[in-house]
Amino acid sequence: MAYNLYTTEGIVLKGEQTGEADKYLYIFTEGLGLIRAFAKSVRREDSKLNSGLLDFSLSTITVVKGKVAWRITSATSERNLYKDFQNEKDKLRISFEVLRLLRSLVTGERADKKLFQILTGGFDFLKKEIFSKDECRLFEIVLVFRILEDLGYIARKKEYENILDAAWSKDVIRAASDYKREILQDINKAIEESHLS
Repeated sequence: MAYNLYTTEGIVLKGEQTGEADKYLYIFTEGLGLIRAFAKSVRREDSKLNSGLLDFSLSTITVVKGKVAWRITSATSERNLYKDFQNEKDKLRISFEVLRLLRSLVTGERADKKLFQILTGGFDFLKKEIFSKDECRLFEIVLVFRILEDLGYIARKKEYENILDAAWSKDVIRAASDYKREILQDINKAIEESHLS
């Protein structure tokens, strides 16, 4: 019997230990959406999969469909958000909170390349820019706003188009500050209606 291997980029949202050295992982992937995947012996020190499957890693993974869950056959870490932001507590908090929200909002396997690009583009921008505390907060608002709009929790309005669609920049952050109150109202309403509050 031939098995189909799928290789895709993914963000490790959470790992759960099982057995002596195994793990089940929740990975938001570009090509498959949110998957639950099994990694055999990944917690052993000599495991080749270990570094690519740490929580908050952005990795290239190869999986095969099993009876209960996907099985991971290879994983190569591109970067890890914890390592990126371990000395910048505001950025680290934002990363963790956004990924926690994502795990709550996304259900099932449904590829969403746009959402994956919203996340990775946002994290790239967060890494390269120096932010004040206020700019950090505005960045978080814009990233959450883009995620909720992509998932259909927020209706698109003409005045928000630049904030939702433009490439990440400080100009986008400044533009969001003009609509901060309205955007926060939309975010809070969407979260309340999704029963996550």
